[in-house]
Amino acid sequence: MPGSHATHPAPELPAERRLALVVATARYDDTALSQLRAPVRDEAALREVLSDPHLGGFAVTSLIDRTARDIRLGVEDFLTDRRPDDLVVVYLSCHGLEDARRRLYFAATDTRKDRLAATGVGSQWLFDQLGECRARRQVVILDCCFSGGFAWGSKGQSDLQLEWLRGTGRGQVVLTASRAHEYSFEGTPLSGRESPGSVFTSALVAGLRSGAADTDGDGFVSVDEAYEYAAKEVREAGVAQTPQRSLTGGEGKILLARSAAGIVVVPANLPEKWRVGLESASPHIRLGAVTDVGSWLTDPDPAKALAALQAFEEAAANDVPLVANYAHARLESLRPAPVRQRPPGSVGAKGPTAPPSPPLLAPPLPPPPSPPLPLPAPAVSPHRSGASPWGRRTRLMATGLVATLIVLVLLFTLTTSSVDRPLTGHDRAIASVAFSPDGKTVASAGEDGVILLWNASTGKPERLLRDARMTVANSVVFSPDGKALASGDIHGIHLWDPATGRLVRTLDKDAAVSSVAFSPDGRTLAAGAVDGKVRLWDPATGALVHTLAGHRDPISSVVFSPGGAYLATAGGAAVPAEGVGEGDTGVRLWNPSTGDLIRTLPGDSTKVQAMAFSRDGLALATACRGSSVWLWDPVGAKSGRPLEGHTSSVNGVAFSPDGNLLASAGSDNTVRLWNRDATVKVITSRFHTFIRSVAFSPDGRTLVSGGGELGRGVYIGGGHGGTAVERWDATTGKAL
Repeated sequence: MPGSHATHPAPELPAERRLALVVATARYDDTALSQLRAPVRDEAALREVLSDPHLGGFAVTSLIDRTARDIRLGVEDFLTDRRPDDLVVVYLSCHGLEDARRRLYFAATDTRKDRLAATGVGSQWLFDQLGECRARRQVVILDCCFSGGFAWGSKGQSDLQLEWLRGTGRGQVVLTASRAHEYSFEGTPLSGRESPGSVFTSALVAGLRSGAADTDGDGFVSVDEAYEYAAKEVREAGVAQTPQRSLTGGEGKILLARSAAGIVVVPANLPEKWRVGLESASPHIRLGAVTDVGSWLTDPDPAKALAALQAFEEAAANDVPLVANYAHARLESLRPAPVRQRPPGSVGAKGPTAPPSPPLLAPPLPPPPSPPLPLPAPAVSPHRSGASPWGRRTRLMATGLVATLIVLVLLFTLTTSSVDRPLTGHDRAIASVAFSPDGKTVASAGEDGVILLWNASTGKPERLLRDARMTVANSVVFSPDGKALASGDIHGIHLWDPATGRLVRTLDKDAAVSSVAFSPDGRTLAAGAVDGKVRLWDPATGALVHTLAGHRDPISSVVFSPGGAYLATAGGAAVPAEGVGEGDTGVRLWNPSTGDLIRTLPGDSTKVQAMAFSRDGLALATACRGSSVWLWDPVGAKSGRPLEGHTSSVNGVAFSPDGNLLASAGSDNTVRLWNRDATVKVITSRFHTFIRSVAFSPDGRTLVSGGGELGRGVYIGGGHGGTAVERWDATTGKAL
């Protein structure tokens, strides 16, 4: 979707020696040769534009009104000791004369028309000198014309034979103001005005000085572009001369100057796949497309970079928070970070500044002041950090329901757990929850870019993990020994020490990571990204081990089998491969040791949101957008069978440690507990309108869930309220 164009400064000239010799002769001792006005003006104008470091960047040597001997010595001095990579320009503005044998000479101040061989500068001599020069790129510009014409304003009295201008040097370009049998005209001065330069040189200088000669818009004026521009201007001036160009042993494009006009960049057309993705109704598809477009942000092609920049600005300004936050953060990463005067660890509109280590949060996070609501009291208001949901419910209840509230409070008091309310602290929806291996800590990853660690017994937050680059956290998982915590967000993978809250390292900083999983031995960390790739890392060293490519859509889930023999990845329908059609499940099984694809699960192409292996590894549960949970035999590659009951998308699944129960979390605001045949229990959330993630405690007695609220037009993935972690008794389904 191309947008408006942009102008960028021209690139710098190549790092090379650029040298120019400008020879101009306007005064002649021989009365048979008329005096000229243009050469002096030509020399001054051309020297100015060529020597300008922002334009030509040449070291210019000028010879004005010199004798033939001085010109010959000056030419030899200029061309001697040149290097092969030098660019040399030789310019002459003077009378062009020919002898009886039609040999061309350039007139100097002491040139006698009747003694050209002895007093003139022969064209063949000049090209012999150029042929001896080691510089492989040579540009010769001649503004002189033939003799015999007496028309007003002409300069020169002989014929310029272009076909004679043949040197032996390589990469030699010759530009002339006129062709054989034509005059080369000076501009006609107005009364009381300074004499102008010649028509051809004036046009040449104008194209270089303004950048108008840069016809291909690359920020440079090449020799060919300068010639075409000058020739066009001469034609439009209506004078009877036709500039000519000759090339011998060309060495490709030769740059005369940078364009003062800069580069006018028209954004490139985005690939169709990206355009379709950006227009998708699914924010996750749009996020994947924006991430793909991000590869163009630093492309050396300015048209691609501009197209990507405009797409990111559009997403940052108008998309839902899930996509807009990523786009905004990526744009911010391209700009120098402003200096912010904030106390260490303070939280602002763009996130907290990075303290030396995440602070302990004790007591629990206090609620910020609640702004006045424009809605009447009965309307549903979003939760805020630390706000009691019971207070919210009390405001919504009629007087006749107060007794019910009292009963609920009594039940809260009598429960065996000291935690009888949800764990609140995130400002946006919770995307992922996980128990530590010892069951003492619950980690939650929020779309506010924060990882919170909770005391599973008291419900109090113990640590807040935050990095300055984190904006949307999508996944969180503990290592098998509990000594490391990995989180995936739109700026890669963050590895933390959960005991101290210290950030150990960041991996894959340019990838938007949607799911992370540790292998059972803790030696491999799998990360699925929205670019459709799964990368396997060594968490101890930060080394990339394998990259698994094959999914077409953003990766939604990665999970290791209990023995570590399989890695399951889900990302929508897979890219067709040998033996794989378009209608597969989008779930692939890999050998994590070799990175080889083992098989693709058969079935329909319903989008898989999350996966979980049973403890024995003989069952793989997939949560599908189409409201079903499927059970597969991944070892035998048998087609799965659905578990029906949810009324909308299923977002998360988890097996109990003993493998007897399967929990599924849905956008229908329920967590369902299943055995392998049917629904055992349906748990309805008190504080969410959709549930994103679910996890069992290591002893199997407790279930935690995280989600958000769809109230007041806030899209899923960017909800501001109902962002608590809820706890359930896994046996009875009662809230804890």
